[in-house]
Amino acid sequence: DKKYPLRAAVYDEYRKRSPLITKAKAYELIAERFKISVPTVRRYIRRMESGSMFALPTGTQGRHVYAWSDEALSFFTNFYLAAIKEVGGCTVRNAYNCAKAEAARQGWQIGSEASAYVHARNISPTMKMLAKGGQRALDNMFYISRDLSKLKPFQLIVGDQHIFDFWCENPYAKGDKDKYIRAECYLWLDMATRLVYGISFDIAYNTRTVTRALRMGIKRFGKFESTYNDNGSSEKSKLADDIVQRLQNYGVRFLDEADLYQAENNRYIVEDTEGLVVDVAQSKAEWEKKHRRIFARVKNAKTKPIERFFNTLEQILRDQCLPGHVKGLAISAPEEEQAAKRLEWQKKNGCILGYDDFVKCVVRALDIYESRVHSSLGCSPKERLEECKREGWMPTMIDPRDEAYLFMESAMRQVKGDRIELNGVEYIGPDLTQEMVLQNRGTLVAYNRQKVEVRYDPENLALGVFAIEPGTNHAIALRPVKKIDMLDEREVVEQLEWKKRNIRAVQEAFKIATGDKSVRVLSEPQKFAELRKSEELAQASDYRLESKKEPEPVPAVVRKIDAEPLESQEIPRSVSRQKDDYGEMPMSFNRREESLSQEDFLEGVAERIGSESLKRAQSRPVFYDERERYEWTLNQYHAGGHLSREDLDFMHDYESQMDSRQVAYYESYSKKFIGR
Repeated sequence: DKKYPLRAAVYDEYRKRSPLITKAKAYELIAERFKISVPTVRRYIRRMESGSMFALPTGTQGRHVYAWSDEALSFFTNFYLAAIKEVGGCTVRNAYNCAKAEAARQGWQIGSEASAYVHARNISPTMKMLAKGGQRALDNMFYISRDLSKLKPFQLIVGDQHIFDFWCENPYAKGDKDKYIRAECYLWLDMATRLVYGISFDIAYNTRTVTRALRMGIKRFGKFESTYNDNGSSEKSKLADDIVQRLQNYGVRFLDEADLYQAENNRYIVEDTEGLVVDVAQSKAEWEKKHRRIFARVKNAKTKPIERFFNTLEQILRDQCLPGHVKGLAISAPEEEQAAKRLEWQKKNGCILGYDDFVKCVVRALDIYESRVHSSLGCSPKERLEECKREGWMPTMIDPRDEAYLFMESAMRQVKGDRIELNGVEYIGPDLTQEMVLQNRGTLVAYNRQKVEVRYDPENLALGVFAIEPGTNHAIALRPVKKIDMLDEREVVEQLEWKKRNIRAVQEAFKIATGDKSVRVLSEPQKFAELRKSEELAQASDYRLESKKEPEPVPAVVRKIDAEPLESQEIPRSVSRQKDDYGEMPMSFNRREESLSQEDFLEGVAERIGSESLKRAQSRPVFYDERERYEWTLNQYHAGGHLSREDLDFMHDYESQMDSRQVAYYESYSKKFIGR
């Protein structure tokens, strides 16, 4: 096109026009400069902007597309998909060059490089997805749609973590580097009502954030039936596993991630992410009843409801015009520069919210979300809950003692005298009694300089710390040590009285234990003198001296098995914390914490801890080999757990067959276990 340089020059001059003049004036100046008419200028500019100047003729598909032999095309497809799966990516040109070289060696027919792009586009997108993302990518495409309208309130809750798109001040900042942070939370969302079951905020997401949010939901709405959450490290930690085990005993379902598929025989099978069958159900109703909890992963299609919830929550926060908004990822360079300047100005002028202030804004946003109409519900989440209550649904509240037991944490602490130290605070057990000293149980004094398991309520350390007696699993209720003022005579007198009571209990128990005076360790000195004198007389007279005195009977040594048993006295429940028959966990009932006395609360929690010995015995694991069984018995032995005679015999037989390397390994293993 001979006129193309002129058209390009006209269009370039039009783009460089001054913003202070109108388009009509610009057309006149350009026409005067290039000696053309104004309509011609407009036509040139319109053709350049529409792209018609660069239109190329549409090509036709040539015969080279059909020149490929079946073997060459199969090799090209195989290499292209395998390279994506094993290497992470592959260009069509690279796959074509490799196929071309292989075709030359094998004598196959092959087309041009352009035809390779046509064949690459004809490969199924699902196979490309499988090569790039594995089965998880297909799981997101072929996910099962569930009808959430048939769920009852809190029958299924979804949990996930979230990092907010706003900066706030770090309350624990040590310098300028960590002065500002992005707050994190863990949230449980009810699928039936879309209400927030529980939420917990933290500077860094961890296991305690998960359990605290779950506990908040139990306090607010009562017991839930099943969960569906991310299978992350915090959800699968030791603390989370312990809490999951207690909740399972309470009637809540917790299972691994799986998906439900219908087989050819009309049964429903469960497959994990690796495609392995983990369970079979006769019907879908049976599956939904027994296996509702499915662990999902981040960005899984099944977790879309909670992902949409977080997007809505962020939009509500933006509508509040909060400062410190994080710049988006898909923004242009000028927008990114302006966002950085805006954030720096807000930090410099003290506009960034504090951590507590930001949390209050999030709570306000949650209240807005629960009060406004939800598109899928046709009403607000709060109104949906009220409708369910009018239809006959009632919440199942949990006893506060059960709540404290379910969310207790565990730690190992060394006993120092009659107390232990937890989080910088000393705790002491109940006052000593004769029964405690005689039976050597129910008190920390029995385990001086030993490590014991401590259960404590992280939300209420002043009224929820228990020491677990090794072997018996009895819970000893502890209380914080009261440090007195040395100038306060009343407190000093009270502590002296407490000390005298404990000493008196030990003295009385010792008196009872040594009450049988017929048991003697040392004989009287006078009898030894008479014996030596009789021996001297016998040697002098050269014959055995017959004593005319009747021999005094030697008192019989009372053996332990012949001794009369002491009168057994029943141990108070506040000491032993033992329960004869626990059975299953009690049914939940609505009982407010204010109606419980401190003694009833501690006694109830101790009973629930003591019941774990029976549950642990019933949940004996299945061992893969003898080594796994030996390590389990060794851990039970060091932890003070119950071992049967069969387990002890197995340990002895297994240790007798060890070589020197195994002996050295398990000796080191035991030292590390004891030294925790």
